[in-house]
Amino acid sequence: MAIKFITTLFIILISIAPVVAKDDIVFNQVKDFQKKLKQEYSQELNNLRSQIKNDETIDPDSYTEKFKKINFKIYSLIAKILIKEKRLLSPEHKTRKLFSTYRERLSQLEYQELKVEKIFDLINNHFKNIEDKQYSGHWRLFIDYISWQYGAVLNKPTGSSDLVITNKGICPGVNYARENKFLSFSVDACLLQTSGGVSSIDPTVTYTQSNISATGIKSSISIGYFASASKTEIGFKIPLMLISQDLEDPPAVGYKVKEGTNLIPMAGVYSRWPIGNYFFQTEFSKYLEEDQTQWALGLGYKF
Repeated sequence: MAIKFITTLFIILISIAPVVAKDDIVFNQVKDFQKKLKQEYSQELNNLRSQIKNDETIDPDSYTEKFKKINFKIYSLIAKILIKEKRLLSPEHKTRKLFSTYRERLSQLEYQELKVEKIFDLINNHFKNIEDKQYSGHWRLFIDYISWQYGAVLNKPTGSSDLVITNKGICPGVNYARENKFLSFSVDACLLQTSGGVSSIDPTVTYTQSNISATGIKSSISIGYFASASKTEIGFKIPLMLISQDLEDPPAVGYKVKEGTNLIPMAGVYSRWPIGNYFFQTEFSKYLEEDQTQWALGLGYKF
């Protein structure tokens, strides 16, 4: 096992060695050019630093072409280092600060201004793309108005009849999401506080009850994407309900109600419409094992 681990580590080190070596070469080139500025153009370098620091008017013609070229070369080399960076570096990171320093110098020297800004935009967009793909966590509280159906069977001496209970009520809950600019992965759970009435689907059978309490837990996992700049969210959802609802047997002899499953898996779609930190959300789901549905409308707050 130890030999296998060492072999794998050796292969990884060999594979990344050329990249590390190449980056080291670029860093060394930057240092060499900086050293050249200090040794051969110290007066120009000190004058430029002083004028920028004191916010003085700078005459670009008072600086040599070679001095400007070396500054541009260093700026370009730093850009090569940054464009290969896979991590998100803040503008305060030393390499990005150095990059901005040389951009400021070149701007004051009015040297290759279009190229300088094009390179600057390229690096900024590179880190913006990295930032957009990074995930962050968010908590939400919400309350849904929910309508859902629950099936049962009325057994009788001559056979059986299907019953359907339509429940309505509220479901307050909490949601946790991991999001980037494009996608959202989330889980949520809420407490069902509903009630409903039951009736027979078979017109020849009379069986009704009303205001039957139904409680339970509804949890979901979901994946969505942001469909607009305002972060309107649309996606797919897999809810699971664990419910409790007791139905009474009819008084007639030989009649008995068999309740449906207490665990109801579903699949559906949802949307979420933000208004500042508040949001409006919708959901429509279909039961996986039965021909019944659930829908919800809700309001919530994102922390």
